[in-house]
Amino acid sequence: MRSWGVHVSIIEPGNFIAGTSIFTEASIREMAAKMWDSMDPEVKADYGRERFEARVKLMKSYATSGVFLWF
Repeated sequence: MRSWGVHVSIIEPGNFIAGTSIFTEASIREMAAKMWDSMDPEVKADYGRERFEARVKLMKSYATSGVFLWF
């Protein structure tokens, strides 16, 4: 949302994604494919594939290493 001038602050006690294995790299990839395929063309155009893939990569980093990568 930063790209559109929306400022958001989040305070989290820890990385529960990596700590609990609630998501895996495979499940993230599967959910991302379903999400992209179900989006309206207008939404795809607004976000763009590159931005979408950057968010998928970020989510994978949470699940695999617990390291926060900011784009």
